[in-house]
Amino acid sequence: MKISFISAKKQSENNLIKNELSNVNNWIKNELSNVNSKLINLDSKVNTLDNKVNTLDNKVNSLENKIETKFTLIDHDLNEIKIILKSLQKNRN
Repeated sequence: MKISFISAKKQSENNLIKNELSNVNNWIKNELSNVNSKLINLDSKVNTLDNKVNTLDNKVNSLENKIETKFTLIDHDLNEIKIILKSLQKNRN
């Protein structure tokens, strides 16, 4: 009788330990799932930011090209004005 009581007590302790381990295991799985979801969300946000940075970079490049074109046109116009002024000065003399 004493042996069966000890055996039953050990079995009960083993079951408690198994339940606790199962609870901890489930908690860890749940936490890992939450972390994974947050990582996926962060990855999506990083991709969105990356796309926005690329868009801004493209806009900056476009503006640089437009400014360069404007300066080229202004430079050309200034050269034409210089030529006209030289011609006017020659005609004046």
